[in-house]
Amino acid sequence: TLMKTYTFGSFADGIAFVNRVARAADASDHHPDIDIRYTKITCTLSTHDAGGITEADLKLADEIEKAAAKS
Repeated sequence: TLMKTYTFGSFADGIAFVNRVARAADASDHHPDIDIRYTKITCTLSTHDAGGITEADLKLADEIEKAAAKS
């Protein structure tokens, strides 16, 4: 499992990040688990069918990092 927590200056900034992640996830047809706790957003990636981390997880992790950099 890949997991990372991002912290934003406001709730709205965190939600904007989640929306960017959602667009990237839909584009790749691979979706993270997302936990929203006020200004802290945790994204968790794992390919359940494969029982662990796959190339799809690594690619989406890179896209999530790019989405966080746009904040």
